[in-house]
Amino acid sequence: MPGRYGAAGDDPRIDPSFSLEGYADPSRVIGPIRATTPLPNSPVFPGPVSIGADTGCANAVLRVTGGIHTTNSLGVGLCPPNTTPGNAWINNQLVVGTDPSGSETLRVGGAIRIENGAGANAIIFSNLGVQAGKYGASGGELVFSGLAAGGVMMRMTASALRPEAAGGLGLGTAALPWDSIRVGTAATRGFFYVGSEVNIGAETAHNVTIVRSAAGIATFTAAAFNPAAAGGLSLGTLSLPWGDLFLGTARPITLLASGGSITIKGDSGGWATSYGFLGSAGTAKGGFGALGGADALTYLYIGDAFNSTVNMRWDGAAFTPGSAGALTLGTGSLPWGQLFVRGDSESIRLARTIAGGSPYIAWYNQAGGRLGFLQHDSAAGFILDAETATAISFYTNATARWNINSGGSLLANSDNSVDIGASGATRPRNIHVGTSIIAAAGSASTPAYRFTTTANTGFFESGTDQIGVTVNQTERWRWTSSGHLICPTDNTYDIGAAGATRPRDVYIAGNLTVGGTSTLAGIVKVLYQNQGLSSNSTSDVSLASYSLPASTLASNGQSIRITLCYRAVVAAGQLNIKFGASVVCNIAPAAGVSGTVIINIIRSGAATQFSHAMCLGSSLVIGDDTNLTLTPSETLSGAVTIDFRGNTAAGGTISYDIVKIEFLST
Repeated sequence: MPGRYGAAGDDPRIDPSFSLEGYADPSRVIGPIRATTPLPNSPVFPGPVSIGADTGCANAVLRVTGGIHTTNSLGVGLCPPNTTPGNAWINNQLVVGTDPSGSETLRVGGAIRIENGAGANAIIFSNLGVQAGKYGASGGELVFSGLAAGGVMMRMTASALRPEAAGGLGLGTAALPWDSIRVGTAATRGFFYVGSEVNIGAETAHNVTIVRSAAGIATFTAAAFNPAAAGGLSLGTLSLPWGDLFLGTARPITLLASGGSITIKGDSGGWATSYGFLGSAGTAKGGFGALGGADALTYLYIGDAFNSTVNMRWDGAAFTPGSAGALTLGTGSLPWGQLFVRGDSESIRLARTIAGGSPYIAWYNQAGGRLGFLQHDSAAGFILDAETATAISFYTNATARWNINSGGSLLANSDNSVDIGASGATRPRNIHVGTSIIAAAGSASTPAYRFTTTANTGFFESGTDQIGVTVNQTERWRWTSSGHLICPTDNTYDIGAAGATRPRDVYIAGNLTVGGTSTLAGIVKVLYQNQGLSSNSTSDVSLASYSLPASTLASNGQSIRITLCYRAVVAAGQLNIKFGASVVCNIAPAAGVSGTVIINIIRSGAATQFSHAMCLGSSLVIGDDTNLTLTPSETLSGAVTIDFRGNTAAGGTISYDIVKIEFLST
């Protein structure tokens, strides 16, 4: 048989054509095998060595086709892409230790230790060939990286676990916040060490304490994370602050450093959340908050609590106090500067000063032009100024009542609809007018100028250019367009009254005409006058008469004077002058005689009088010239008729050229 070993120049290969079953080890072959042994005096096999079919891999010293069991290093699968020492590639699945089962490429049933040489990344994760994250060590730090484009995310040094850049890392998210962080086990509360000085551990059975050397820094209890001493711990620094912070689940609080916001999420029921303040004794002193239910906001508030009566509230449509009159905007010593309120087309500004130096309320258009203002001036008092050619209107009950037009006139907004003052209670004292008071015409029942207690008494326009005086709905006197004062109803109303309410003096430049009895003290008053009377009757007839009003002769000594101028034309005449039923003159002048008769009737009692008739005729004969004395007995409390009667002889005429009755006052 051939020798056990090939020639020195041949590959160290045994390819026997016969069975080696009877030969001693190590050349014993069971089944088809290719094997080689080290060269004499050397523990190294010259390579390459192939077991089974030659794979043809130029880089592999040992090339194996089929299964293999090795107690040292092994390369399995595809040909390695390079010859870097210490590398190994697995093309399918690799199980180390006890197989934990599964379909992962690497399954480890024990501990793993990874040591890196010069490279910075000890472990790299990828997804379909795209780098998704990596871990490694650099300069004594443990480095955590994100996507390839993102670079380093976080570093762990001997003294700190920190983000790579300020605000660059959040602990949890808004959708997935952390619930709790536990250190140790429930039974032992063991320590968790970072570096050589700082550790987190347990001091009691239910607390977790962060300590630095022997001095405590902070303590986790079942309900709180507390510093060991007041003011003894800060969360982050100005140069290395924390990123976002997410707290709670029922009403989660989110602090977004990236967005610069703090939000509190309400729950599905009613909720009241706040940013509040406490006094030194821990008493709630108010803050800022919101009240709502489910996904709807009721109002935002500033104050002691969401239901405080002294809150300021904003419900989206209005900014209100918690109750009427509960809040003041500014104080006397600390007032606000300016307040701006913008409408659809105009704005209001409550400002501290204007020309004159006092506060004002001004109205502006959208272009910034001032429309008007309200201000108090030390010299002018309160000023309400419409600075454009517009009116100032005054409203009550949502209705325009008065306006001051651009010319300064005060006008009622609706004609004949509003009053100044009220009857008997809220009247202005005086009205001072420089030119005119102009009113409607009015009427006798509703005069234009009337009085509080008697609305149907006053003055009105009774006709064109006429003034009527109305009393108790009836016009009593009237000034005509010519200026005359007349009674609208003839012989109805008096001026003054007898012996009590008489006017003092009456000055008349012309005539005084009296239609009835004239009762004057110390003067003569013509009661009746007529002229041009004549008759051809041969029997006694009345040519004229006058009814002396009752009580004209009211006291003894008062008298009336009757004057008659007569003519007996052609034939003789007969005079028959009567006072009541009494004849006071009955002379019979001859034909052609003319004369005058003067009769005085003097009161001597209520029903007794004296009558003296002096008759003067042109004939100078007794009968024509005579004095007649009689004693009438007429009742003076009633009217008395004075009758001018007479007749003539046939073919003649009796004429009374004038008849006159006068009252002679005592």
